Amino acid sequence: MKFLENLFRKKPKVAPQDNFRLEFGRLPELVRAESKKEVDDIGPVIRAKYTEIETSLEDLRDIKKSLFQAKPIENANKRMEKLGDSNRDNVAHNLDLIIEKITLPRSNDPRDAIDLYTDSRSVMKTVVDNTRRSQMYIKSLYPQEFGRMKQGLTELENRFGELHSILRAEKEKMDAFERLPGVIENIHLTEKDILQTRKNIQSLESKHQTANKKLSASISELDALEKSSEFEKAKALEDEIHALEVKISAIDSDIERLFAPLSKAISRMEKQDKNEIHVLSVENRTVLAAIKDKPDSLTKNELDPFLDELAARVKSKDLGLKDQMYAKMLAHVSKLKDPATISDLRDRKEGYSSRMNELTAELKQIQVYRNRERLVNDRIRYTDMVKSIEEELTMEITQLESLTEQHDRSKAELHHELVPVFGENIEVIYDDPHKPK
Repeated sequence: MKFLENLFRKKPKVAPQDNFRLEFGRLPELVRAESKKEVDDIGPVIRAKYTEIETSLEDLRDIKKSLFQAKPIENANKRMEKLGDSNRDNVAHNLDLIIEKITLPRSNDPRDAIDLYTDSRSVMKTVVDNTRRSQMYIKSLYPQEFGRMKQGLTELENRFGELHSILRAEKEKMDAFERLPGVIENIHLTEKDILQTRKNIQSLESKHQTANKKLSASISELDALEKSSEFEKAKALEDEIHALEVKISAIDSDIERLFAPLSKAISRMEKQDKNEIHVLSVENRTVLAAIKDKPDSLTKNELDPFLDELAARVKSKDLGLKDQMYAKMLAHVSKLKDPATISDLRDRKEGYSSRMNELTAELKQIQVYRNRERLVNDRIRYTDMVKSIEEELTMEITQLESLTEQHDRSKAELHHELVPVFGENIEVIYDDPHKPK
């Protein structure tokens, strides 16, 4: 009945343990204090174990001394005694290695104790490896001393094992104490970088806003200018100038076409001139070049002597042309010599050119075009500025995201390292990154 009562009795509820909250800014001093406290707590235990190890080392000194004073067993022969002496020297030398190389630290720091344990394991393994065969002779000739030596070495090894057990329980804490300063410093540096990146973003956002306002203002001003009556007048002048340019170009084409029927004869004249078969005068050679390049530039006084020579050459039939072409060419030469043929075109061109010059001069007097050029340049400049700022802003935002992820990883790492020191319920309180310091 009592068994059933115990089985179904309500167990008292265990109150949940409150979180242990620590401010991040105070962590370095708290970790240092906890590390010192840990050393202070475990230090006496380590020192007590050092005392036991020192006692074991003293015992080994006595064992070594008694080993040299011992006599071999009664039934040992001379050869065995001689082998025993040399192996006893080897064992004694290796005992000295243990006694001399195992130096106990002056401090009680667990890190020094870990180094001592590591070094002692190496020394004792070396001694065992060096004396494995020699111990067999010592066991045979000096059984009592061998027993003491084996017991002494075992005892020393056991005490180092006990020291290791003590340290092993504290190792996680010791490792945490080793790593914590670096983890805390990483978080400090990351927070510093995050703060600077946020300042950069704020500055760039302000610059972006200013540049956008300037861009919008220049676009609005440009739109207003292009809708103004002054700009409409300038545009109309520009359109009229362009129309006159088209007319002038058309007249130039018409003049060039007037010389097309004579192209073969002119080409033959040029070839014969170059080959010095029939050399042209300097003036007529210049006219020939102008006809090929810019015939509209020739005056009647320049053109007529050339046409006269061309007609004479056609009549003399020394250009190597077909007979049926001569009459047509003479007729076309006569047409070109008629003042009305080219002068009418030239007069119209001069009229168009004069009018175009008047309109161009008037257009240059209108300030709106210079203002428009300035506003267009402003728009391009502010557009490039906004684009450049946006690219920088994107880079800084990406950097902030990367730093934030790194910060979160570092905080998780910090919590992991703090657990062995302060327990599972440790909670770190960080400063508000948006709160001005």
